[in-house]
Amino acid sequence: MQFVQALAAAGGDYCRVQMPPEDLAKVTEIEFPDGIQLGGDLVSDYNLDQYPFTKMPNLRKLRIRDPETILPTGYFCHMESRQAEIEMPYSVLRSHMFRACYLKSVKLTAGGRMGEHDVAKAFYHCEAERVELPEGLTKIQPYIFYYSRIRNSVGIPSTVQRICEDAFYGSYQKEVILPEACATVGNRAFSSCTSLAELDISHVQSMGYRAFYGCRSLKEVECNMATVSEQAFFGSGLTFVRFGPNVTTISNRAFGQCYSLKSLDLPQNVTQVGWNAFDRCKGLVTVRLRNQTATLHQPFTVCQGLKTIYFDWALPTRADGERYISGLGLTSSQIGSADRNGRVAWISSGACSSDAVRSALAVGPALAAIGIETQFQRGVLYAEFGQEGMSLETADALTRALAQVGGAMDIVFADANRKPLKAISDLSQVKAVLFRPR
Repeated sequence: MQFVQALAAAGGDYCRVQMPPEDLAKVTEIEFPDGIQLGGDLVSDYNLDQYPFTKMPNLRKLRIRDPETILPTGYFCHMESRQAEIEMPYSVLRSHMFRACYLKSVKLTAGGRMGEHDVAKAFYHCEAERVELPEGLTKIQPYIFYYSRIRNSVGIPSTVQRICEDAFYGSYQKEVILPEACATVGNRAFSSCTSLAELDISHVQSMGYRAFYGCRSLKEVECNMATVSEQAFFGSGLTFVRFGPNVTTISNRAFGQCYSLKSLDLPQNVTQVGWNAFDRCKGLVTVRLRNQTATLHQPFTVCQGLKTIYFDWALPTRADGERYISGLGLTSSQIGSADRNGRVAWISSGACSSDAVRSALAVGPALAAIGIETQFQRGVLYAEFGQEGMSLETADALTRALAQVGGAMDIVFADANRKPLKAISDLSQVKAVLFRPR
């Protein structure tokens, strides 16, 4: 009561409250009077030593009832009351209001003009157990939880239709379950949320640039918006992605550097895959392509672990009888597999610099896969055979091809693990051949 009286005497400006520190330390409850109307910016106008809330370690409850209350920017900045439960109308919230605070909880209630005031960084570096937002709120405003430290994830009300740009950027958010009403996630809305592990965006219709960039704890996601935005999940910890029936476009670098992604199934409805969409996904092993007419812009560049690509159609045949598909951007990865008819899929023109060797490897029915482990100029071209090993027909074709190359490559016979064989008594022992440029 003493503090409330002193606050009223100071016209609501608590930075001018005259109370000794020992009395401030005894304050346990505060209820603000109605009708307080203050302007200004306490973040820059006052010295931290003037903030009485930094001297209230025993504060348990603070309440504001009047939704028309106007408080300056950063009014509760640097509050250090770790057991304090704050309750106030959302309309009272302002930018930097709880900046660098240590609290138990903040409950924002409905009332007044919600969403009309600047609340950027209202919880910047605020550490609390929980924050409750009111029903009736239609958007999570820009930067409101920017680098916040809310230990339990902020619950998003069922009425929210939009998560604005940078709303949760860099926050400690562990779980995001967007309500069905939420159709839009803005640019960088959850970017750099490194603790985010659970995410449901299956009904979101549009997503902004870098919406979930760098979410390293995120393991699974289902996308069902028409366009997965540029760098949407770049650098995340995803191991599995499901693309729903509404997805038609995967934008440039949308899943770049998702090192833990192991397999990928691009459904029939995906018609456009952007540049470097899965760039440097070094854990990616298998890919399935289901749409023969999809436009591909080198989505798998520098995917060193990629071993097999499955096609749901027969690959086109060139004039020389070679099956191939262009546009995958796999010149620096393991790149080949047989198509569904058992023919070798020549995926990149950079796989081998010698047409003679490529043609030779296509001879015979036993060839199982072909590829390169790094760029050909620095790496090894390999071909793998089935259980019966290399056929005599293929061996003869390779002999002729290597003569045409003119000593530019060395050939190494290897076992099923592509380890060189020291001696060969039978071609059935040769499960693979490796070609190294001299």
